[in-house]
Amino acid sequence: MTTQQIACRLVDLLRAKKFIEAQTQLYHKDIWSREPKDHPFPLIKGKARLIEKERQFLKVIRTWYEFEVSEPLVSKDYFSIRMYTHVKLSDNRTVKIDEIIVYGVDNDKIISERFFYKTNE
Repeated sequence: MTTQQIACRLVDLLRAKKFIEAQTQLYHKDIWSREPKDHPFPLIKGKARLIEKERQFLKVIRTWYEFEVSEPLVSKDYFSIRMYTHVKLSDNRTVKIDEIIVYGVDNDKIISERFFYKTNE
């Protein structure tokens, strides 16, 4: 698949909230993921660990208020999306995350993801 095809497939799966399916299908086994430095898990390596992190996050979501994923902006080996998430968590906190995510692609798989958002709001 081309970077454009991977990007479009990821966006389709994310919009359908098929997060685990997206990671299973499109992520390389040795992917790395970087969150902002004050995130509890600022760097994770490996598809299995990322899938587990995603499962844990999805478990604590009680209510989805809004969820938007932009069209991808694609170059040869990278693409980015804007994602907006507004949810209520199981501890009754309401969380709004407005982020840019940059993905790296190599050999038909996503090999990296980097999240950009403010965490102090």
